Amino acid sequence: MKPDQAPQPKDPETIEAERICQEMREIAKHFPEPKWKKGDEKPRFFGNNFSLLFLGLKQKKQKSRGEITGISGSAESRLKDIEHLYGEQWKKFLEDNDGLISEIEEVLEQEEKYSELAIRHVQLLKLERSLGNIEFVDRISEEINLRGIAFDIANKLDPLLERASEAMKRCGINPEKFYR
Repeated sequence: MKPDQAPQPKDPETIEAERICQEMREIAKHFPEPKWKKGDEKPRFFGNNFSLLFLGLKQKKQKSRGEITGISGSAESRLKDIEHLYGEQWKKFLEDNDGLISEIEEVLEQEEKYSELAIRHVQLLKLERSLGNIEFVDRISEEINLRGIAFDIANKLDPLLERASEAMKRCGINPEKFYR
């Protein structure tokens, strides 16, 4: 810059993009350094949306303790379905697998924290469309290894969901009805 030129002020979209990136950095600090790196195999995401059943269960517990006011629609729907279709078997599964369910819920807490990153990622994408580039999205995604965080969570959750599926079968529940 020439000495006689004043620095140009940043436009509001750039300032907002920088703010979102900083929020993403702060949220990413809640996660360990991702083990998953670019080029590694992607997780398989066991049972597609099977985890929603356990999210519904977790949220139902939180709601009963007054920690939240509602349950997400698709999670609540799955929970109602399994309670209706497999009442006693579901109760037995819950009683017999309390430790496993707690492990799943711990990972779901990480997934909920990750959703804060995902929301900001979408905000940044929308903002960058108006700016006409994807510089911020690419840079922050790589910097915090956004995919790595998501895939590490999936790699923790997958074997737990697989164990839950097998335990459900032993209780007379067809878990595949809840994979959709």
